[in-house]
Amino acid sequence: MPVVSQDRFHCMTYPLFQELQNQREEGTAHLKRCEQHGEATIAHTGTAGCQAIQQQLESLRQAWEEYAANLEQANSRLADTLHKWQVYEEAFDSLMLWLKDTERKTKESTLGATLDGKKAQVKRVQVCRDFDSNNLK
Repeated sequence: MPVVSQDRFHCMTYPLFQELQNQREEGTAHLKRCEQHGEATIAHTGTAGCQAIQQQLESLRQAWEEYAANLEQANSRLADTLHKWQVYEEAFDSLMLWLKDTERKTKESTLGATLDGKKAQVKRVQVCRDFDSNNLK
């Protein structure tokens, strides 16, 4: 992969990965603080209030776990997409090299003056084409 492309990927993705990680860490810290405050409040609350607080805390925990799972999934999809982009760019670069090489070979070749010369030239082109076809797979 070209160096410029790697830098672009790094510049585009690092802040996003970092932001996702920071959100996960901040959210976990907020959840823990909320649970601590909820538990402290339960100690001084009646039965009905305790149940309400416990239900709310459980609902909050479930919502956070779902959000964290979605963040992880987004992070994974982003990494997968970047990998696919990198593979595409490598294939593209390889194709461009092959195309330039083929163009150079075509420009360098001269037409044979005789029928035998032209047959030999066609044979060389077929051999190059077959070789290139096998190497591009």
